[in-house]
Amino acid sequence: MPDSLEIALGAFYVTDTKDMTCFNHPGARLGQGPNYHRELIEVSRKHGRYQATLTVDKYLPGACNWILAQVDAVVVKAGEPGEEPVVVERVIHTYNFYHEGADASGCDVNPRSGDHRECPVEANSLSAPVVVPCKVQSYDNFPNSSPSFYCPATASTKSKFKRSHRIKSGQDRVQIDFYDLDKEAAPTE
Repeated sequence: MPDSLEIALGAFYVTDTKDMTCFNHPGARLGQGPNYHRELIEVSRKHGRYQATLTVDKYLPGACNWILAQVDAVVVKAGEPGEEPVVVERVIHTYNFYHEGADASGCDVNPRSGDHRECPVEANSLSAPVVVPCKVQSYDNFPNSSPSFYCPATASTKSKFKRSHRIKSGQDRVQIDFYDLDKEAAPTE
């Protein structure tokens, strides 16, 4: 991860309960949509890399039934006061952790054929990192708008980068590579 980016990771936990006693802690939200709370994940630098520890089964089953749904990344340019942070949702998600029969490819499958041709190679492999490319860009459709910081800058339906990792039981490491395309070359596919 380049020094020009500041990254924060947040774990997003959901529950299906409406029991008000489950929402008496900071960050808990009860509403019309999913009931949830977010927790920041401590990120530390070790051996020239950033590392974070995520406890997937942090909460034991019980009346509140909190389960991890996803991990989001909040990215901002370092030293840019007033710059709006960019939220990159679901860099990690847990659909396969709780649904054993689910597809483990890390991307959507054509339900008629089980076709994975549109998916990144080894999409759920631990050896394939999640790629989050960021840059300041302007938009041709809005010529009067100011350039703004955006992640993932190269994401499109045709992108072959792995954009999210579906964690499974037994996996102990997921790699997420952040790129500042204003300072370094784009990753190769």
